[in-house]
Amino acid sequence: MENYLDYFKNKTVLITGSNGFMGRHLIKRLLPVQTRIIGLDLRPADEEITGYCCNLRDFTQLKEIIDYENPELVFHLASIVTAARDYSLYLDMLELNVKVLYDLYTILQAKTGFKLLVNIGSTEEYGDHHGLPCREDFFEKTSSPYAASKTAGTHFLYLVGKNEGFPVITIRPGVIFGHDQPDQKFIPYIIKQLVTNQQLNLTGSEQTRDFISINQFLDLMLLLISSGNHQPGEIYNIASGISIRLKEIVLFLNKHLNSHSALNFTALPYRTNEIMDFRVSIEKIKSIVDFTITKNDIMKELLFLATETKKHWDNYGKGVGD
Repeated sequence: MENYLDYFKNKTVLITGSNGFMGRHLIKRLLPVQTRIIGLDLRPADEEITGYCCNLRDFTQLKEIIDYENPELVFHLASIVTAARDYSLYLDMLELNVKVLYDLYTILQAKTGFKLLVNIGSTEEYGDHHGLPCREDFFEKTSSPYAASKTAGTHFLYLVGKNEGFPVITIRPGVIFGHDQPDQKFIPYIIKQLVTNQQLNLTGSEQTRDFISINQFLDLMLLLISSGNHQPGEIYNIASGISIRLKEIVLFLNKHLNSHSALNFTALPYRTNEIMDFRVSIEKIKSIVDFTITKNDIMKELLFLATETKKHWDNYGKGVGD
């Protein structure tokens, strides 16, 4: 495992959404091996990379950048992410989660030095399979505009991968957590409220989800890519394979942080069509990359993140992401 980053040494890698949570962590992972990183985002880029303020919906601008930089690998991380059931968001999501993928395909398929497009999908695409571990070949029972638009993009890439051998894979992550994640996500929200002793207004929190730390996720994704044992158009789940009740995580962190927060379970209603028992199959990725993640590993990572956040708050009076 220690040499897998050598594959990325001196390669030119383009990252959309480079200033987002996953983008920043991916950049930190690749910079030490002298990867030449091209970042595309709506905000100014990190000074350590070649960055462009770019509207991905502008085909001309996107093509000009790719033609000039000639990336060998492209990570498409940019997305509009929300679990809201607001159908008015769907057209905007289709533009970013489908049209941009079509544009990337159109531009990259003519590039001779291009090696791989990595599309980040979501295990939310699977929908509710009532406790069955969701495999990559499952029919998607999407329950949100976000998931439906991501699935449409995934299916288009499967089409061009299988029909034309276009070098693309889609990664469907479990629920990722880690440093500098936006506060509105479940784990940073819980941690921030607990370390500042503020009340938590929650659902009954009986849902189960498959959690994986950002570091574990990046290890597995980059190992998969460097192995070369992936097929055009294929989907790969990258998760822990372990589902944990949200309530268990809240109670665990509350106990170990000695928090005085009021835990108001059932203060909020469950969402319409809430998935109560969600599991992810990791058989496919494990057939390529040898790894084991235990529930204890996940809880340790969560506690470490929470403890570091508490230290930060105690020292500087700031919360997660400040």
